[in-house]
Amino acid sequence: MNFLLNFVYKLRNHAVTSGLYFLYLFASCVLTMLVEALLIFFIDKIIVLAYFPATVIRIVIYTVGVPAIIAVLGYFEGYKDMKYSIGEVIVPYIPAAVLHLLFAMLFKFQGFVSGSVRFTAGLIANGTDITYDSLLNVTPYWMFLAVFAAYEVLYCLVFLIAKYFGVQKHIIFRGELRKGEGSPRETEHSEYFNQIPNIRRNQHTEYINDIPHVSNSSAELFNEDHLPLYNIQPAHNLAVASLVCSIISFFCVGVPLAIAAIVCAKMAQNRGNTEGITTAGLVCGIVALVLSIVLNVLLVFLKGLMLS
Repeated sequence: MNFLLNFVYKLRNHAVTSGLYFLYLFASCVLTMLVEALLIFFIDKIIVLAYFPATVIRIVIYTVGVPAIIAVLGYFEGYKDMKYSIGEVIVPYIPAAVLHLLFAMLFKFQGFVSGSVRFTAGLIANGTDITYDSLLNVTPYWMFLAVFAAYEVLYCLVFLIAKYFGVQKHIIFRGELRKGEGSPRETEHSEYFNQIPNIRRNQHTEYINDIPHVSNSSAELFNEDHLPLYNIQPAHNLAVASLVCSIISFFCVGVPLAIAAIVCAKMAQNRGNTEGITTAGLVCGIVALVLSIVLNVLLVFLKGLMLS
């Protein structure tokens, strides 16, 4: 009976995780499709793109954008759960991938549900002669399935690696707190924690006033369960600014915003910030910067071809 209950419990957890992974895949494709649509729109305003170079640009955007978003989601999940098991990721990921495939087949491998599968398969099958008609009528169906499977394996590997780094970052952060290497504010007042009576938060202030060199603001280091708040981080605003700039730079493909995201993240890290959003802002900023440079170079190259 206990075995059956444990099996049902694990099955339910895997079903919930599979649904969550499917949402990760679907949301990543949708967000990247929005970026792709904006980029193609603005590029087409500058130069009129033929179908082949437009297809190449779409493949680059989807191949970089979808894994980047999945990496950020995997990193945050690992940082939050602080546990890592390859089996616990792959087992629920397989049903999520199958569900993703069914949706992709239902919508004929459109970009909002399958990323660059449609364009990559068409480019492999038709080469530089690719057109919208050949993409739909000439490309064999098994090619779509093979490309889709290859991308799913790529997404799974990216998610596993990102989750691993998220878990390691959380472990390192907890180790620094145990060693007294956390935020400077916490380290400064840690020697006085044991002198404060075990009372509720709203009563801390009168006792803190009796302790030398500790300001009233130290009362904010405690929650309602009389435990110190370890999530107080220096340069938190810089970390938030880094993440916001990196996300906006994906939609605008702006080199200045990507550089600003990287600078803000490095400044936050130099001031002792170890939050997950700092690393996420740094990673997203680097990815956005690389994507911006690649697309700008590609745009100049295509413009040169058009003029010649």
